[in-house]
Amino acid sequence: MKYLNDMAVVKYEKLLIEHLSLGGDVRDLTGKNLVGQQVLAVWNEEGIRDMCAAQGITMENFCELYSACIETLMPNPCINGGGPVPMLVPTLFLLEDWRIRELLALFTQLTEPDFYKKLEVLKEGMVVVSKKVKAVHDSARGPVQFVITPGGGLPVSAADPLNSRGCGCTSMILVCLALGSISLVVVFLHL
Repeated sequence: MKYLNDMAVVKYEKLLIEHLSLGGDVRDLTGKNLVGQQVLAVWNEEGIRDMCAAQGITMENFCELYSACIETLMPNPCINGGGPVPMLVPTLFLLEDWRIRELLALFTQLTEPDFYKKLEVLKEGMVVVSKKVKAVHDSARGPVQFVITPGGGLPVSAADPLNSRGCGCTSMILVCLALGSISLVVVFLHL
């Protein structure tokens, strides 16, 4: 299952890179949808959702953390991950879940009583880690040539899992995961 989740993350990451390179923004509708699809792909993986929920962190909060890292690294949020295709730095948090686990462990240790202030500290931590990761990768492999051509980005339909390129298997899995999450919420509400 992890392999399929990673494939979905990479699929939407490529689209997000294309969107950003065409002048799109991580905060516009297409950008938000593409970030959401990436986070959704790992949300149910090995208890990530449960760990986040235990701290009160929602999927929307996690999307905000991911987006903040990209915004901070603009105009070049990409690294050379060792392959021919550039990678968005915060995608490492999605593909290497130990990074999420470490950040959540730090989050639990914060003594700040205000949830939103704690979340802001977590965001700052992710941004700092993202900057360091980018610096290390850039010094080891050279910076990725990331060119932004004004064009407004991709259309919203590019982020639609039922309308995206590919065979559709990943899209169906994502839809099933989303429906499964909704079903769990409904069951818990009726308990």
